[in-house]
Amino acid sequence: MNNYSTSKNTQKPFTKQTIEAIERLGGVLKRIHVRMLREGYVIKDGAIVPKQKP
Repeated sequence: MNNYSTSKNTQKPFTKQTIEAIERLGGVLKRIHVRMLREGYVIKDGAIVPKQKP
């Protein structure tokens, strides 16, 4: 049996502290993504490359 919340199991899979850390990480990654786009880069096939002009 897993530790995830179900109607019969009320145990939480992550602590509040873990969820907050994941949220902070998400914010950092979003800022990095926005900066990459602003500076003309994208992630393609797992690599950071200059954005191709149409």
